[in-house]
Amino acid sequence: MPLTLSLVTPEKTLLTAAVDGVRLPLADGMAGILPGRAPMVARLGYGPLIVRGLEGEAGEKTWFVAGGFVQVSPSKPEDPADGGNVAVLTNRALPPAEIDVAAAKAELTEVNARVPATPEARTQKDRDQARLRAMIASAA
Repeated sequence: MPLTLSLVTPEKTLLTAAVDGVRLPLADGMAGILPGRAPMVARLGYGPLIVRGLEGEAGEKTWFVAGGFVQVSPSKPEDPADGGNVAVLTNRALPPAEIDVAAAKAELTEVNARVPATPEARTQKDRDQARLRAMIASAA
């Protein structure tokens, strides 16, 4: 009874596949999704999207995601083989191997040096710091 996962960015659909489970960063912490989960809509945070049991692959596969939304749809009662659907709509999704850690560290240094003049600028600085720190941690 696998889940159907769709990973979508504004540019393209990166993945549509049956999976055993998904762990993803929400705005307020990590969440794990298994087949049969109750419906949910949540805002994504920054960090690793970890997929377990991807069709034909052993172990886990990981992408760094940068915000967006996740929607979990329940399984259909008339189809016992349906574990539900997980749609991940994100601004950006990268495999850890594609993350340029040196560039992310350089950008984090620039962001840390910023002196915000308004509350909005402070909020943007906080978001940028969180995104870059999660990106660097995801590449490790």
